[in-house]
Amino acid sequence: MKYEGKYGTLEIDENGPLGYKPEVYCTELNLGGELTADNVKALLRWKDCRWLSPDSDNTEKVLARLDDINAFRAGRQEALAPFFGGSGVYDVFIRHIARPVEYPIYDRHVLNAYCRLEKGLADGTSEDTTPERYDEYRAFFFKVYEAMFGTGERKNDLETVRNMKRVDNALFEYDKAHGEK
Repeated sequence: MKYEGKYGTLEIDENGPLGYKPEVYCTELNLGGELTADNVKALLRWKDCRWLSPDSDNTEKVLARLDDINAFRAGRQEALAPFFGGSGVYDVFIRHIARPVEYPIYDRHVLNAYCRLEKGLADGTSEDTTPERYDEYRAFFFKVYEAMFGTGERKNDLETVRNMKRVDNALFEYDKAHGEK
């Protein structure tokens, strides 16, 4: 399957790889239930094993707000206040683990892939992730998802999460192929 951007083509295998440790990622999202401290620790370690290690202050900061995360997940809370600031990557990731079908993963690789495909970002260059850029990227992500999987409707189920992860992985690999060497 292909997504034709303005400046390039993204190929996605509908049965392709999910990227790094899908057995941890898919299991620990605990779809249909509340997130536990163990789920969150495992997912944070999956995202960044150094900065978000299980015994780090950063992980403790997130776990201290586990009730808020689960309230956001259940729809009892409209938004999550930032945990860290900065580029927004880790704050988006926490929204992602709470509501994976609504908040795709965000990092410099997927942002760069978006900018290469839709804005003509030159190979070998890079954009900075910012919280402000996320909504623009998110809209692009769902446009690609719909083009690849034929529906804008996404269910909070493992099949949707796996398909979203395939899009994420394809974007990541696209940037690795075209990004800074």
